[in-house]
Amino acid sequence: NLALTLAAYNAGEGRIARAIKKAGTDDFQQLTLPKETHQYVSRFFALEKLIDIGQLQHSSFQPLLLFAAESAAPSQPLIDFSRLPPLVNL
Repeated sequence: NLALTLAAYNAGEGRIARAIKKAGTDDFQQLTLPKETHQYVSRFFALEKLIDIGQLQHSSFQPLLLFAAESAAPSQPLIDFSRLPPLVNL
């Protein structure tokens, strides 16, 4: 379950396990979790809907040379997020 995996990454595996045990269900929406964790998971799924990874083409990426001594850091971002609505809080 991706929602539970993201929640465990954000809040900790033990906290999610306790919430599941207390609620008697592993339905993410039924769990009592911190507001931050609910927002983290919700934002992930919202961003997933906004960005269609299938539309990204290989040519849109600039090569990133991590260990080349003579290479400079890329002056442009690898992915152009300017098309996202301004309400997305990244």
